[in-house]
Amino acid sequence: MHPRITSLTHKGHDILYVDYSRLKDEEYKSAILGSQEAIIGMGKNDILLLVNIENSLLTKEIAAIQREVSGRTKHLVKKIALIGASPLHRILANLAVTALNAKIFRFLKTREEAEDWLTAP
Repeated sequence: MHPRITSLTHKGHDILYVDYSRLKDEEYKSAILGSQEAIIGMGKNDILLLVNIENSLLTKEIAAIQREVSGRTKHLVKKIALIGASPLHRILANLAVTALNAKIFRFLKTREEAEDWLTAP
């Protein structure tokens, strides 16, 4: 598994944590592709995904790659919580996840809020 991707447990639920914080360019692309491999490799279709993009350089190119990966993995993900998003991140992240149902995607301020939202019924 990519070093920026780990598994967490919160309130008895497994969460896939993807840490894009402080990434840019090729490192960011590598982590995105690593997240795709991890999601597909889990062999589940109800994945809870927590993504940290704090202080990362999210460009239109990165957003396009993320949109492609999201399109390939959306059937496997139950909910996505995004933390660390600046106003620009929010705009580009919304472009990246337009293929997803808005009901499964939320911007949250803290990791704790994100974990609680992901594990709520």
